[in-house]
Amino acid sequence: MKKAIFYLLVSIQFLLPACKKEDCLHGMVTDSKTGQPVVGAKCRLHYQYSEQESLKNQEDDVTTDGSGEFSYSAGRKVYGSVDVWDIFKAGYPGSYELERTSNGCDEVSIKLLPWDGVLKVSIANLAGAYDSLFVRVRYGCKQYHRNNPSGITYTTPFPLVLQKGEQANQIFGICGDSSIVEWKYTKSGMWNNQAALLVKPVDTTYFNITY
Repeated sequence: MKKAIFYLLVSIQFLLPACKKEDCLHGMVTDSKTGQPVVGAKCRLHYQYSEQESLKNQEDDVTTDGSGEFSYSAGRKVYGSVDVWDIFKAGYPGSYELERTSNGCDEVSIKLLPWDGVLKVSIANLAGAYDSLFVRVRYGCKQYHRNNPSGITYTTPFPLVLQKGEQANQIFGICGDSSIVEWKYTKSGMWNNQAALLVKPVDTTYFNITY
C-alpha cells in the first residue's frame, strides 16, 4: 500500500508541470470610463508551444460573458504565457490598458477605451469621372491600440467602387476630439484632398464627399 501511494505521488509530480498557471487565463473587461463590464467583447489570445523541437504559434478567440469575464485553457504546455493581443467590440477602437497578476491561473484586468465620438461619412459619385475612390480617416488615441497603432481606418471595401449616381455611407469611430478625412482617386496618388474635423464626444459628426 505504501509503495502504491509513493508511485501515485511521483505521478502527480510529473503531471504538475503540464498544468502550470501560464497555460490558462482568466480576464475581466470593463469600460475605462464607466467601469461597467463589457459584455460580448471578443478577445484574441496568442501563445507559443513546443512541437517536434520547434515553437509553434497559436491564436484563439474568447468572448466575454454577461459579467464581462472570460476564461481560457490552452490544453497544452505553453512556452511563456497566454497573452491578449487584440480586443474587438462595437463602439470601441481596440485601445485598452491591461494589468496582469497570477493567482493559480494568470489573471488579467482589461480597461477598454470607448469611442469618444462617431464620424458619419457620406460619399456620392455624381459626375461619374471616376468609378473608385480611396478614403481614409486619421485620428489619435491616447491609449494602447495594438490592432491599429497608426490611428487610421479605411472605407470598406477599399477602394470604394461607385458607379455614376451611386452613394455610400460609412461610420467611423473616433478616439480623441479631432480627425482628418483624406481621399484620392488613384492608388499611387497623393492624399491631397483632406478636411480636418472636430468630432464632438458622444455625438455624431457628418461629412460629405462628392465627386
